Amino acid sequence: MARIEEGPPELRASIESARRSVAFVLVGYALFEKASGKPLRFDRVNVNGTPEPDESGGYPTSIEGSGPVVTSYVTGSGFLVTPSRLVTNRHVVEPWWQDPSVEAAIERGFEPRHTVMLAYFPNLRRPVELRAAKRSDEADVAVMETGVPTNLSPLTLAPPERIVRPGDLIAVVAYPAGLSVLLAKADRAVAQRIMDGAGEDWPALARALADERLITPLVTVGHVGDVLNNVVYDAATTEGSSGGPVLNAAGEVIALNYAGMEQFAGARFGIPVRFIHRFLEEQAR
Repeated sequence: MARIEEGPPELRASIESARRSVAFVLVGYALFEKASGKPLRFDRVNVNGTPEPDESGGYPTSIEGSGPVVTSYVTGSGFLVTPSRLVTNRHVVEPWWQDPSVEAAIERGFEPRHTVMLAYFPNLRRPVELRAAKRSDEADVAVMETGVPTNLSPLTLAPPERIVRPGDLIAVVAYPAGLSVLLAKADRAVAQRIMDGAGEDWPALARALADERLITPLVTVGHVGDVLNNVVYDAATTEGSSGGPVLNAAGEVIALNYAGMEQFAGARFGIPVRFIHRFLEEQAR
């Protein structure tokens, strides 16, 4: 795997610029019964209002439960293509997409609804609220609108016809492993204080990390291994890196990181930039 220091100066400069416009994306959702509009809640709670398991070890839920709303959270990455538009993966925006358990709930009369959609940019203490996205049916791509345009510089998309070859140097800018890595990068005492205060509350953890200016992306560098329907590369990524930009040596976005193979670290996959261009053009019509 390549090192950033071994890359051309323009790549290093582009990475520094890109890091400021790559966001940590936090998405939460709950299931609501369509007929009543009631959310799914935990049935059993302890004296502190925390969900507790039944005799079998499970956590029973129902729309008549007295406990907290059952909320699921995911984190991912995303990057600005205009001051007010952020590109990420569809599976980040819609965590229930192609999820069999949620599909089963939908068949029982429930529908997933967002409870939170926030983008945290490096060195900013307050998140940017995101509005419902436009989703592509062609590729795992989505565009989210920010409530207030940022003053950050959008990343440059490579032209659709840009040739990408095996062996090309690339860099992925993202938030692998989400909150876990952000906490691990922090000073131990600060991280412990944040965890003591926020517990397992993901939005609270993100707010505390942002307040300490600890939300910054990681950069991994590698080479293109193949170019077929996807761009394949060996830059290290993992869950949480979804939606991060894949940059070429000139600092242009050539792909949108979206998947990897656990069995082989050298196979990470990005959606070619032509799909992003095509989707943005469709939305502009």
